Amino acid sequence: PVTSSPSSSPSGKPTTLNPTSQPSRNPSASPTSRTPTSQPTTWSAPALEATFNGEIMTAPMCSEISSSCMAPVSLLQGTAANNEPNQLGVRASNTIDSCQDGTNGSYNTDESIEWLRIVSVDPEDQPWDLPLKVGGRAKVITGLHAYLAGNTDPSNDYADFYYSSDVDPPNWTSLGTKRLAVGEVDPDGFGSFESVSFNIAEGIQSIHAIRVDFRYQGSPSDTACTGGSWADTDDLAFYVAPSAPAITPPTSIPTKNPTNLPTNNPTNVQSNNPTNLPSSPPTAKPVTSSPTTSPTPLPSSKPTDAPSVSPSSGPTTSDPSTSPTSSPSSKPTDAPSVSPSAGPTTGSPTTSPTPSPSSKPTVAPSVSP
Repeated sequence: PVTSSPSSSPSGKPTTLNPTSQPSRNPSASPTSRTPTSQPTTWSAPALEATFNGEIMTAPMCSEISSSCMAPVSLLQGTAANNEPNQLGVRASNTIDSCQDGTNGSYNTDESIEWLRIVSVDPEDQPWDLPLKVGGRAKVITGLHAYLAGNTDPSNDYADFYYSSDVDPPNWTSLGTKRLAVGEVDPDGFGSFESVSFNIAEGIQSIHAIRVDFRYQGSPSDTACTGGSWADTDDLAFYVAPSAPAITPPTSIPTKNPTNLPTNNPTNVQSNNPTNLPSSPPTAKPVTSSPTTSPTPLPSSKPTDAPSVSPSSGPTTSDPSTSPTSSPSSKPTDAPSVSPSAGPTTGSPTTSPTPSPSSKPTVAPSVSP
């Protein structure tokens, strides 16, 4: 319980060695999050659809920060060799650099990239609504049309995935290659595929880009652009948010140890030299085993109410003194000290008269004749 008069010298450490049996006055009902994340939990971002503006970027682009950015079929369908949009008056590809599509290919027969998307992902690599940001994670998802050998087998086709943390110029980093397999596309040759997840790097610019280079046979290019006869290469530019301060993961249960500092109540200021432990309990008996054998050097200022000891039953000395007192009392006693004798003090009269007779005769002889 809290005292009405707090200590003037509070301890600097907990007064108990064990945690209290009472919970915090304002405990949380549950952990603040199921799994700690590197992303802030209070800021979500929309999923956006890219647009094309050849005066700004020669590839589709999302012009705001988003959790997902997608270039739809209407911007990427086909290749520059057939009916791909955004030609800008010449045979151009949807790329942010000089990479161009192959010169051959028929739509719905040969290779083409149909749509392209980048998504922000959680620690389990699942899409979520947190923004694409520096230090976050993302992955590329794309819709492809494959060339089907024998009308069933797309395994001659390969999709190379790339990411760049800048767009002018791009610095392409490979995210790996996906070789298509039987069963991964529908009977018409369409299917969706994705890259591995990756960390969004900090670049000089806030606009980043992804690329898919979809080719027939061959090998990945060191420049991220194979340029084969049936190749289709498409890019997507997007904004990324700056990194946020790291978030301390919450604890799943309250701590078991007491705090290192005392609470503000009941004491307001801690002492300069606190004790580590409380004092031991007082003794139940006197600190000395027996009373002292000598009197106190300083008597009390007041008399005691009762005599210190019982009076003696006899004289304080065993024998009377043999000598008279050197100073007799100044006054005679009112009565003789003893009774007079019944007879003469001597056994017989003296044979000689007294040398100093009395001045007056006695009334009667002292003894019978």
